[in-house]
Formats: sequence, structure tokens, C-alpha cells
Amino acid sequence: MKRFDYLSGSQQKCILSIADTAEVTFSLLYQQIILIIFKKGIYMKNNIGNDLKIPPIGRKPLNVKVYETLKKSIINGTCQPNTKLSESELAKQMNVSPTPVREAFRRLAAEGLVKIIPWKGAVVSSYSLADIKDTYQCREALEVYMTRLAVPNIDKKGISKLRMLLEQSKEAKNETELVEINSRIHTTITDYANNSKMKSLLDSLRDVIIHDRNLSAYSSDRRIKIYEEHVELINAIEEKNIPKAEETMRKHIINGYKYIVEKIKFSNNLNRN
Repeated sequence: MKRFDYLSGSQQKCILSIADTAEVTFSLLYQQIILIIFKKGIYMKNNIGNDLKIPPIGRKPLNVKVYETLKKSIINGTCQPNTKLSESELAKQMNVSPTPVREAFRRLAAEGLVKIIPWKGAVVSSYSLADIKDTYQCREALEVYMTRLAVPNIDKKGISKLRMLLEQSKEAKNETELVEINSRIHTTITDYANNSKMKSLLDSLRDVIIHDRNLSAYSSDRRIKIYEEHVELINAIEEKNIPKAEETMRKHIINGYKYIVEKIKFSNNLNRN
């Protein structure tokens, strides 16, 4: 542990937790291989020409494993906001080269979960309650009005696309895929507003919105509610019911805001204790 003395307590906790997760992953994979070999009665022979027919083991690319491990550590609070993430230390602890860690940082930055500071590295993103409040007030004003503009413009092709995305969200394989699909649902609606200025303003809020969608995606309860809210929203749009579509979008945004605020307050209370 001496080589980590220069790190803060939160950094040590973050790095060691990620290392434990990686170690468990590789340990379980090794055990699975041994179990398969044992069950199939496969054994090594000294003859060089013997072919070993071991069933393939489905596994994710290393860079995806590193990304998902880091992401879960941020979402569950192991890596606290403002924690500096050392590329070299994480690579050592996870027994990988710096490349997959660097790729993970880029993906996490695109999702608003970390901020890459030139010459300093990556830091876990931190948004104050005031930041979130300001963002959601702007988002509500923009996205509700854009929904109002979109309803008369959306055609059968647009409705079909929304229905398809809705079904895909129900079958999403993981949290990252769910965030991407849900983002496309909102983008499809706002695209039909045909207002590039409002779209640019909404895009300026993207970091906080994507960050919060990732937090919500890891809550099974919130995932169900988001799906139900999207169903109600798309139904109202298809019915060309502008007041109902506006109100449903407003309720959807406010519910998302309330969930994030409660999660941050809960996390802050845990840290104080």
C-alpha cells in the first residue's frame, strides 16, 4: 500500500475497488475455463498434433471491460465527484496497458461522467444542485416548446421511428445502450421542431443531460418509469394532441430532475457519514 500513500483517501478507495472488480472478473473467467475443461473431459496430451476442441467463451473486448468497470465505479459512488483518475495507476491496478484506460476516459467524457483536463488527466465530474436546477429549467423551457413545434410536423415515418426506438429501449442489453436509445428518442422529437437555434441551445446542456441519463439508467425503478413516460409521450404525439404532449414532456423532465436531486442528496449524506 506504500506506493499509494501520495493519493487521497477517495483516490485509493476508487483504485482499489476497480482493481478488486478486475481481479474478480479474471478469476471467475479462469474458474469458468477450468470447469468447462473438467466437464468436457478435455485434457492435455504430450503429442503435438492433438487438437483441443474447447468451446469458445464469450467475452467482451478489454477496452469495453475497462470502460464498464470504471463507469460502474463512478455511478455507484466508489469514485466520488472531483476524484482525480490516474491513467497509469488504474492501468497498473487493472493489469492492462494505458491504452484501454485512455479510451475509457474518452467514452466517459463523452457521457459527461468525467472531465478531461489538459496536462492534468481525468477527473470525475461534479455538478452542484444549483447547476442541475439551472440546467433542468432551461431544458424544460426548450424541450417542452420544441415538442409543441414538433407535433404538427411529425409524420408516419417519424412515429414509426419513435415506436421502433421505444421497443429497442425495452430490449436494451445494457445501461450504455439504453442511454443511447433514449437520447435518440428525444433527438427524433426535437429534430421535427425544425428550429436550429433552439437545438443548439439544447445541445449546450448535453453534458449534464447525458450524465443524468446514465445515472438514471442504473436504477431499475427509474428505467421502468422512463419507459412508461415515453409511451405516454409518443401516444400523445401520434394523436397530434399538443397540450397533452407538452404536459407529458414537462412531467417527464421534472421527474428526471427530482430523481437526480434525490440521488445526489443521498450520496452527499453517505459521504458525510
